[in-house]
Amino acid sequence: MEAIKFENDKFMDSTGVVHKKELLSDILDKKNLYSAEEQLIGIWIDGKKLYRKTISFKFDSSTNELHVYHNISNVNEVIRIYGSFKSDDDRRFLPQIYYSMDSQYSITPYVVNNSYIKIFYGNWVKDSANNFKNCYITLEYTKTID
Repeated sequence: MEAIKFENDKFMDSTGVVHKKELLSDILDKKNLYSAEEQLIGIWIDGKKLYRKTISFKFDSSTNELHVYHNISNVNEVIRIYGSFKSDDDRRFLPQIYYSMDSQYSITPYVVNNSYIKIFYGNWVKDSANNFKNCYITLEYTKTID
């Protein structure tokens, strides 16, 4: 069977739809994969490869700001950032980046650069910092080199 060409480096042949030499089905199979290693999960609207990486960290009870080092090179644009935070006693669970009208409960990432994610968190989180055992933040992003 001859390949059918589409726009933006996409074509279809007997193996399926291919985009930039990668089967679309392989890209879609990775969409729900979470890892501490960088994962290619798709293509962003500008044609750049879309990556995901999950970083574990601990809150610091001595401050309201934290630099979480992500070890990702060439970050271009952060598309999505989210997280999950669970306490030792399993009673406190914040299933996402948490925003609150009362800032003492907030967990807000507000800077992502080529080295770290800067997170601000309120006094309740700070005072409870030693109780959180599972803290994860996930970035979905493009890179400058793709």
